[in-house]
Amino acid sequence: MRNQKVDPNIITPHDVDAVLQYLPYFADPTNKFYEIDKGSFSEPSVINIEPFIYSQKVSEFITTLYHCNFIQEFDWTSWHDECEKYQKDPHLIGDINLETIIKLLTTHVRADRFVSGHLVSVIDDGHLLKILQRLAEIRRGLSP
Repeated sequence: MRNQKVDPNIITPHDVDAVLQYLPYFADPTNKFYEIDKGSFSEPSVINIEPFIYSQKVSEFITTLYHCNFIQEFDWTSWHDECEKYQKDPHLIGDINLETIIKLLTTHVRADRFVSGHLVSVIDDGHLLKILQRLAEIRRGLSP
């Protein structure tokens, strides 16, 4: 059985700040977060299985999550049902801690590698924004 724990103690206030620099970007609905590549369908047998192209800023955000230890090794696949509860009921986000934020971000980023468009849905429905807003609340309680 894979590890079910993540370690929020390896995340520094500087790491949190680096991730939170993207909060205004995701909060602005006029930003274009991704494009859909319809590809060349000159042949009916050609299917584009990876149609979503993330903006440079979204790609940088994902890289920052990795560099700042928000993407951690744990058994996210067995935690996926728990993750869905938070996505279906946004009010639950208001009480989560840093450990749960790590699990949510890890699950969403990793799931997108297996289900094209997963992260698109998390961005479009405002779930990612709510996670970042909660992270900002937690950051206010951390020492500089």
